[in-house]
Amino acid sequence: MAARAAVQAVRKGGNLMLHYDHFWAASFLVFRFGNKAPPVMVDLRVTDLLLFTKKVVLPLALRAFTNFSHCNAALELLRQCNSVFEEMEKSFVSQVQDWWDKSLCWMRGGYEGHQVPSCLSF
Repeated sequence: MAARAAVQAVRKGGNLMLHYDHFWAASFLVFRFGNKAPPVMVDLRVTDLLLFTKKVVLPLALRAFTNFSHCNAALELLRQCNSVFEEMEKSFVSQVQDWWDKSLCWMRGGYEGHQVPSCLSF
């Protein structure tokens, strides 16, 4: 609960110049870093993750790269962000596939074991 509040506070009202360390801390709470990293502390919804990426991750990576020449840190942050989006995409695709498989119009065991839309069967 406290971790989620910290992430939301940074996203909504943080200033990168004043709260640079807080931006990194929020990023560590949202993403996993390293091989033996603990699980994600804060699980954001898709819309919140998009806003977090726009307002925190991209400016943080840009500043780390341009001002401090921390190329590896910036790239790792962007890679972790991309990985989370890929996981969300897979989850969304599987939910759509589950919905399609359970659709009322499609029934199993149609013509010779193939799926036949029940709305087309006579």
